[in-house]
Amino acid sequence: MKKLFIITAFSLAVAATTSCGRSGCANEDNLFLQSENTKVIPDSALNSIGQLLDYFQAAYCGNGETSYPVIYYDLKKQEIVSTNGRNVIPVSVEPVICAGQPEYDFNRILEIMLDGNNILVEGIRMPADSIPQYVYYQYLSFGKKTGFSQSPQGNGIWLISEIQRPVKDFNKIIGRIIRGYIETAGIFCDAIYDKKICDLTAEELKSFKRQMQFHLAFKFNNEVKMEIEM
Repeated sequence: MKKLFIITAFSLAVAATTSCGRSGCANEDNLFLQSENTKVIPDSALNSIGQLLDYFQAAYCGNGETSYPVIYYDLKKQEIVSTNGRNVIPVSVEPVICAGQPEYDFNRILEIMLDGNNILVEGIRMPADSIPQYVYYQYLSFGKKTGFSQSPQGNGIWLISEIQRPVKDFNKIIGRIIRGYIETAGIFCDAIYDKKICDLTAEELKSFKRQMQFHLAFKFNNEVKMEIEM
């Protein structure tokens, strides 16, 4: 019954959210940080996906950087910004894998691709406003949606486009991912703690984040091919 509640509640949460404004509390903001040991990605690395990945390669492979990389995202402007502020939250970004290539369980990865002006979610052209729903499917459909994860644990989101694509082209997409994740996390928190995310203690928040971690990565694909849903 608990799973049924989770699966049917999302449409109500989405209907109640009309814009990507300032999140409700520090606990919600902190959902997007993987650790307290963070380092803000410099603006020069955000000009394109290629430059961002080059920065990761140099900092995390070449120099052994250990701080977790973050971007600042302004929820009101819906864009990546240079400094923290009133409407800004830090969002962790996955650095590159430095040695070897892990075997991915692609059911645990939500792929969002930019092909020209088209947004492809799991290879299907979608409007940007559908992204929060697909974030929910990834974390809380419990495999009832084909190709999505069986559980909230160990999931990630990949943002994919050509290597020369400006990172800022993903601004509004990131905003919708954030909105979808907060809404989805709120539903899950109600189900397992019977309380709101903003009411979790520090220890409860740490435990919750282990159960439903936020992982965001940028990937490149210079042979983007679009599949249109018929």
